[in-house]
Amino acid sequence: MMRLREGLFFVLGWTLPLAAPLMAQEEASSDIKNKAIPPLAGSEGQQATIPDLLIRRRPSSLLSFSLAKVQNLGENDHYQRLYGTPNKMGFIQTGYYVYSNQVDIGFSAKFGYYNASGHPLTSLSGLSVPVKGDLPDSVQVDKKQSITMTLIPVQALFEAAYSPFPVSRRITFRGWIGPEFTFVQETLKPNLPTTTTAPAGTSLVSKGWNQGIVTGGMVSISITGVESRSDYALKSIGVDRTYISPFVEYMKTTNDKMGNLDRKIYGISITFEGLR
Repeated sequence: MMRLREGLFFVLGWTLPLAAPLMAQEEASSDIKNKAIPPLAGSEGQQATIPDLLIRRRPSSLLSFSLAKVQNLGENDHYQRLYGTPNKMGFIQTGYYVYSNQVDIGFSAKFGYYNASGHPLTSLSGLSVPVKGDLPDSVQVDKKQSITMTLIPVQALFEAAYSPFPVSRRITFRGWIGPEFTFVQETLKPNLPTTTTAPAGTSLVSKGWNQGIVTGGMVSISITGVESRSDYALKSIGVDRTYISPFVEYMKTTNDKMGNLDRKIYGISITFEGLR
């Protein structure tokens, strides 16, 4: 019994001196967290506490690079008949969040590029121009002639983002809507050997601008923390979070001067997000 009592006093004798600083540190930490921070310069007397600052990340800007697969191009089958299966489409987007609280709201600009090659129709006889509806089965393409199409969409977007994980932002949902102005150019090249350069003025070029409304959404999955050295390098240039973001986007043509170019695309982007 005496040995048990001596052992108990021995443990308490070592534990209490160690526990006292830890308890004091915890109390000090609690005091700091609950202590109001003095107003910052230009804050007009507003106060914030440390928990308020830690409750969520407040993004300021974004930059993304995307690659998308075009599922449908055009209201009818015109482009599929001339150009075959749609190609992939690339985008670059940059934006800024003007408001960040429970939901992040901002604006962005997005630029894309699309190019396809195909063959023109052998004849337009029997077709009413402009062609409405799908092309009849009787029309054929001329395999000896080549035609190319280039699309350069320019989008001005209103964007909103929400993360159910406000501190880590492990997953963020984003949506956008806005007008699109699409530069369209189609070029019909003369039937010449591939080793021969077409003389100037012999190619038929049709170009102009279409207008439309674009809507889309994505799920951004944070990959920050996977490789610490890359994280440090990105943070040094102002990047707080890096995401892999699958997305879907729809564009509805509202001014079809260059033909109907409705499209639906699926893709993936790498998104970089800055912090306020």
